[in-house]
Amino acid sequence: MSDTVLPVGRAFSKAHIDGNFNWYGEFPHAWGKCRYLVPKTWTAAGGAPPAAQLVPGDMVEIGRFTAPSGGSQLAVRVIAMQREISAELFLRYQLIAIGAEPLVLTALSGLFADSLASLQGPLGATQLRMAVRLHGNLAFLISGTCTSTAYAGLAEAFGVFIASFKPTAEAPRTTIEDRARGAVGGVISFMYPASWRKRELPPLPGKHAVDLIAVTKGTPTGLMRVKTCSKLLPTRAELQVEDALQEWAAAGLTAGKLKVNRPIETGARFTAGFLQVFDGKTLAGIPQELWVIVAQDDEHFVTVSLLSPDRREEFLAWAWNRAALDIVTTTLT
Repeated sequence: MSDTVLPVGRAFSKAHIDGNFNWYGEFPHAWGKCRYLVPKTWTAAGGAPPAAQLVPGDMVEIGRFTAPSGGSQLAVRVIAMQREISAELFLRYQLIAIGAEPLVLTALSGLFADSLASLQGPLGATQLRMAVRLHGNLAFLISGTCTSTAYAGLAEAFGVFIASFKPTAEAPRTTIEDRARGAVGGVISFMYPASWRKRELPPLPGKHAVDLIAVTKGTPTGLMRVKTCSKLLPTRAELQVEDALQEWAAAGLTAGKLKVNRPIETGARFTAGFLQVFDGKTLAGIPQELWVIVAQDDEHFVTVSLLSPDRREEFLAWAWNRAALDIVTTTLT
């Protein structure tokens, strides 16, 4: 995938934008309030106004505009999210859901991601510029579509539309999910999404562990183990991975190829850390991914391991699990 920078209207002067674009987005309900620029010659094409309440999980269109030729459109939609996810992974999920092929996809932060994708339809190839902006528990999808032949002439206008977008009301919640606090053996603490269930494991000499379990519609869809190991034991960092692999093997996982092996940045408490990612399969042959993060301070090793459905099989569950892993590992203290 190309790392090409997507247009954001810099080819237009301020005078051009002031003279050729109008501000929209003064939606009546607080959850939809936002501001964005649309070309003056485009026509608002909204239908019946949405209900006053935003039902969690439902996507609502709060703005649509059509070009004078009728062949290109801009749209703003919003959804009240239920599970933690980054803007990049939610954007990737949306593109997968509609069968779009990303040409460029970039994440400026965990709250904003932008893309250009190609769609093949009955009338030929379509270009889709789509961005996701997270705002507390809300996700705004800002998109522009046109034929592939028209995109070059509309690229900067699409860029103005997306770059100008911003929510203008306070988010209903500060995070998508409530956060709970976990602790392991009096050594470390961390935050995790409240939808995950916590279970402490019987301690072993010099070792303590807590399991976190994600359940979707009654079925476990993610398992995470947070473990500490004293450096007073005869051990080293690499053995923490071997221990994790043995623990997951006892739970029925067959670990396969090592896909990722790299150092990672750690918080102020830790002196070093690394990440390894393995392919795997359950006893039933269902593809899995196993993520193992090992960090260390002067007295302990801390291992956080995540077992998740393979992203190629269940991308949304994998994305939820990845977000939870990031929350746990970035809040370790």
